[in-house]
Amino acid sequence: MIQIDYKQTEKNAKYFLECLTKNFIETGCCSVKKVELYDIHDDTDIKSLVKLNVDSKYSDLLLNALNCISKMSLENKKMLYCAHLLEIKRKSLRSDYEPFEYSFGNPFYTYEKALREFGLLNSTLVELYESKN
Repeated sequence: MIQIDYKQTEKNAKYFLECLTKNFIETGCCSVKKVELYDIHDDTDIKSLVKLNVDSKYSDLLLNALNCISKMSLENKKMLYCAHLLEIKRKSLRSDYEPFEYSFGNPFYTYEKALREFGLLNSTLVELYESKN
């Protein structure tokens, strides 16, 4: 029986998002509009918060990733917005951490859930294995 390897799917999603962050945001190819978390709703299109400054052959990958994030559940969408688009470290997203107005109860657990959902939405990141039943 073929099953989904959720841990590997999360790793694939994390690597993919980190590469996009490094290649687009850190190099200045796109800029991200900073908004309060309460301004992000279920129907918020994350693409509207990102402006492409330079068009490249990988722009479609970024737009596809933003579409996937836009389709995610609200908490996971907010988490990936903070962690990858605003590049706030996960330890800084704890509810007891003062400098940021963005907080999640347990950011590490929420981040894992968000990566899993993103990986499952983006079929190229899903890792399968055959179980021996």
